[in-house]
Amino acid sequence: MRMQIVSVGSGEKRVLHWEGVQPIWAEWYPDGEHILLYASSLPGKSSGIYVADIIGTPPKLIVERAFGRAGISPDGAWIICLHDGKRLLQSTTNGESKEIAKLPGDLRPIAWGRDADHIFTQKSDTYGANLARVDLKTGKVEPWQTIKSMNQIGLRPMVNPVAITPDGKWMAYAYEN
Repeated sequence: MRMQIVSVGSGEKRVLHWEGVQPIWAEWYPDGEHILLYASSLPGKSSGIYVADIIGTPPKLIVERAFGRAGISPDGAWIICLHDGKRLLQSTTNGESKEIAKLPGDLRPIAWGRDADHIFTQKSDTYGANLARVDLKTGKVEPWQTIKSMNQIGLRPMVNPVAITPDGKWMAYAYEN
């Protein structure tokens, strides 16, 4: 599988292809030069979360057999992932990991706030989603937004994570009837 980087202004598109690494999804680092990606396993390679760059350097495995879609911390130093049933703060540079205190209910991390101390979480239900802001140092959960469709007949649960800007001013989401 190949990954394509396309400029939204002037500039040429780039096609990145790494032998033995099959990207499933990708997300930009705050520096705009590196890419976080989840790749499935191919013979001789491990599935997990990798870091790559726009030059096409072979991806470096950050954490094996892990999954997470909360993205990269604003300083580019941490990701949040699920590994061996534990929610971790995983360093993108030195292999260090810290277990995150259990989040209440079915809250799942979906985005970082402006700093590396806060994340946004989502709990979906049949009628929409409840979003909260969590302080990673104290564990305090602050309800933030509730998304409910005006027409709830035939609505499917919001399983995809809501996309939120770090300052919390904008969000985008999809739902199906």
